[in-house]
Amino acid sequence: MDDQRCITVWKTYGNKCYVVPGRYYGLVRPSNNYVETSNDNHLTIYWTSQMEGALIVRGRNDYFIYNEPNESIRLVDFEAHADSLMTLIYPPGEQKFFQVRSDAELIYINIDENYALGRFGERIEH
Repeated sequence: MDDQRCITVWKTYGNKCYVVPGRYYGLVRPSNNYVETSNDNHLTIYWTSQMEGALIVRGRNDYFIYNEPNESIRLVDFEAHADSLMTLIYPPGEQKFFQVRSDAELIYINIDENYALGRFGERIEH
């Protein structure tokens, strides 16, 4: 991924993981716009041209989204808005996980196993 579309995944002690839009080099918990989850979760991050400045977060297990209102990127919980977001991300009638609309992208992050996949199921190297 290039610098414009970078996501930092920081696994810490105590089974806490922070997922931060962009490159994050901090030594303490992020202070704004991040996802907190467990070190064994799987997350999918979507973005679409129909929601500029938004990253849509979907997880297998529990996760918490922390947003600051004045940030340039907003994190949106997929589960809280699933009905409206499904039509923005997936074509009508599509049921396959990686088959998103042509104006949408995704990155699937397996935090437990330390790998990520792109919209075509290809492994993303860091």
